[in-house]
Amino acid sequence: QSKGQTKNIKFTYNAQQHQKTAQELNQLLNNLTKWVRDYEHNTPLPLKESDQICESCQFAVRCHRQKNKEITMNINLHFPNLENIAEVSL
Repeated sequence: QSKGQTKNIKFTYNAQQHQKTAQELNQLLNNLTKWVRDYEHNTPLPLKESDQICESCQFAVRCHRQKNKEITMNINLHFPNLENIAEVSL
């Protein structure tokens, strides 16, 4: 928006659209309320369906949606190579 210029945007919104929006918001609120109640009783929160975005999502590990190759690479960073561990006689 340029300085000194007022920009008006007009959109139509009727009672039917308002009612539909209210129903959708109430459904979302009811879902959230149920999920929180379930979570308080040790039920995990629901996961969104897998999507291509999962490959780059920062929460992919927590959601257990990271590719096996990436998980294996992360495990290998945290554990020593078994070939480098000396054998112990019992």
